[in-house]
Amino acid sequence: MNDAYARGRFFVCADDFGLNAPACDAAIELAWSGRISAISVLIDSRHTRSNAAALRQLRNFTSIGLHFNLTERLGTDKSSNAARSLQYWIWQAYMQPVSTARVAAAALTAQLDKFEHDLGFAPEFIDGHRHVHQLPGIGLSVAQLAHQRYGEHCAIRLTAPGIDRGIKASCIKQLGGSRMLRTVNEFKLAHNKDFAGVYDFSTDPPYAFRMKRWISELADGGLIMCHPQVPDQDANPARVSEYLYLRSEQWRKLLASCSLTLAPFRTTEL
Repeated sequence: MNDAYARGRFFVCADDFGLNAPACDAAIELAWSGRISAISVLIDSRHTRSNAAALRQLRNFTSIGLHFNLTERLGTDKSSNAARSLQYWIWQAYMQPVSTARVAAAALTAQLDKFEHDLGFAPEFIDGHRHVHQLPGIGLSVAQLAHQRYGEHCAIRLTAPGIDRGIKASCIKQLGGSRMLRTVNEFKLAHNKDFAGVYDFSTDPPYAFRMKRWISELADGGLIMCHPQVPDQDANPARVSEYLYLRSEQWRKLLASCSLTLAPFRTTEL
C-alpha cells in the first residue's frame, strides 16, 4: 500500500442500479454482504420500482443516491422525455449551456420527485449516468437543485481523480470535472475527494489487479465506482468480472487489510 494515501475512509459505489435485473441483483447482494457501500439508482426504471423495498432495507448501512439519467430511455413518464445520446448532450452543453441547463433542471426535478415518491426518502448523493451531471450548464443545475432541496444533506460525486489514472479518466475529467469541483465548492456541497474505477471495460488486466491498484493509490475520502452484474446471457463480461471479484474472498481480504475503511457515501462520512 502507498502509505501517503492509505488512511481514512473510502467509498465503493455500484452504478446503474435499474439498468437491468442483473445489475439490481448484483448491487443488492454486494451491499448486504458489505462488499460495496453505495448504490446509484436509475430511478426511471421498472427494475428499480420492483426493488424499491430492498433499497429501503439497505439504506441503514448503504448510501442510496440518484444516478441522474439523460441518455437512457428507461420509462414512459416525463423523467425520461429528455433522453438523448451522450454526444448530443456534450454538444448542447458546450454550445448552448443556458438552454441545456433549463432542460436538465426540469429532468432532474422530475427524477428527484420520483426518487422521493417511489423510495420514500431523499437521495444521499447525486451523480450522473455516463457522467452527464458534470457537463457545462447541467452541473450548475445539479448543484443548485441539490442545494435548494437538501442543503448540506446531499453529496455530489466528482469525477476528477487525484492523480493520473489513464486517458479515459483524463477525458472524463476534462469534460467537466474541474469545473464541477468549483461549482460544488461554491454551493458548499459535500463531495468525494478522489475518484477511481474508470477503465475500458476490458477483462485484461483482471479486475482484481485494477482494484488493488486503485485502492493502493486512493486518497482519503476517495470513491471507486463499479458496475457489477450477476452472470446473464446478455451481460457484459467485464461487469460480470466485477461482480465475481467483489463477492470473492480476495476482495474481502483486501478490505480487511486496507488501512482505508469502507464507508457509506453520505455527508456524515465526508
